[in-house]
This record gives sequence, C-alpha cells and structure tokens, in this order.
Amino acid sequence: MSLRKTDKIIAVLGVIILVCAGVGIYYYQSGEGDEEINGEPQETTYMVTWEQMSDSFEVKGSVDKTAYTKPIIIEGLEEGCVLTTVSVNLTWSDDKTMGKLFNKGEDTLTVKIGLPGQDSKPVKSTGGAKGKDIGTFIINDRPLDEEIIDVEDEAAVDALILGEYMGMNTATLDVKVTWEKGESILTIRPLKLLNFFLDKGNNFKLMVSYQYYKYTIKEPEDFLMDDFEPEDNDYEPTTYSYFPSGQIRC
Repeated sequence: MSLRKTDKIIAVLGVIILVCAGVGIYYYQSGEGDEEINGEPQETTYMVTWEQMSDSFEVKGSVDKTAYTKPIIIEGLEEGCVLTTVSVNLTWSDDKTMGKLFNKGEDTLTVKIGLPGQDSKPVKSTGGAKGKDIGTFIINDRPLDEEIIDVEDEAAVDALILGEYMGMNTATLDVKVTWEKGESILTIRPLKLLNFFLDKGNNFKLMVSYQYYKYTIKEPEDFLMDDFEPEDNDYEPTTYSYFPSGQIRC
C-alpha cells in the first residue's frame, strides 16, 4: 500500500518531534546530574580575599590628682572582620604656664597604654604635645590574602570564616594618665604662686587609629576571570622550516 504525500509529511514530522523530545529529556537529566550526585549537592570552589581598611576616633579626657584610667575600646566592626593594629597619639597643652621667653612651671603628663595583662612603657610629655606617638599595638595577625574552600554555597563559606575569626573584630587597651604639677609653692613671685593654686589639672586628647581586614567571597567565574591574562599582541612565535637533510633552521 502506497502512502500519500501528505501522510509522508506527517510521518516525517512525527519522527522529528520524537527526536527533539528525546534530546530534551537527555539534557534535562544531564542537568540534574550536574547539580546532584547520588542525591547530594556538588561542592563548589570559592575564593576568599581580604581587603585592608582603616578608621580612627578621638578620646577626650582630663586628669588631675586622680589618674585617668578609662580603657580604650575598639568595637562596632562587623563579625568576621580581623582587627590587626591600633596606634595612639597624644595631644595636650599646659593651660597655666606663664612666661614670655621661658616657660617655667610646666606640667607633665605620663601616659601608659597597653594590652590587658601586658606591661607597657610609660611615655612622659612636659609642657604639651601635638600628636605625640604613644605606641602601636598588634592585636591579631593579618589573615591570609586568599583562601580557597570547597563548600556547597556562599552561606557555608560565611559560616567557616565566622567560626575561624570570631571575636577578632574588637580590642581593649588599658590606659593610665597621670599629672604632675609644674608650679611650686616655694616661690615668692605672686603670679607663679597664683598659678600653683589655680592649676587643677589638664585636658588631653588621644587619637586612636586602627587597621583591620574585611573579607569578600568570589564565585568561581569571578576569580577565574581575575587570573586570566590576555596574550601579548606584539608576540611573534618562532617559525621553523624543515629541510630534507634533517636540519631544523630558524
């Protein structure tokens, strides 16, 4: 029995539809296999990079016969950040010193700052100071610039980083500032004697500067593109010519 032309066309279309359906099912199942193997999601490689950042703030205080002992606290950084160094500078002026050519009777501030439980060297300043270096303190080591972790997703990377660097985003420094009056009661000059009784202490400022590191997570396609280096367009490959004698010449 011979088929009509229209029947042949319908038969061909049917075969094409079956082939397309089979290809679609194959790729659909292949996609599922990429996402899960034996019912478990595949692990992906992520890159963790650290960026150095800095900030500062000012502490205002005053000292008299009683020492100033309020600690310096660095806080407020996001969890996962790593605080590495803290530097402290002192600024102050003696507000009761008098004299046109020579300042006599200058007060002295002694500043002692350090990490809890560690002995620190006292720094003396007489007559005043502007940005005098008190010290730089190492809080934590710098985290690794790059760290590759095989995990399921970014949430798992965050969990690992937070677990490893928990609590490294804050620090406390012990502070002790004492004041020594420069004027003496053993004087016959009325103005200096007046300064002795009027001088009740001094104000000061501590500039606290700190550095810390903050992490970012890069997906595979991101850090692969970062590592890609385009070829040099000026590069000319060396060419060789073959000679029957077996010699190779440039």
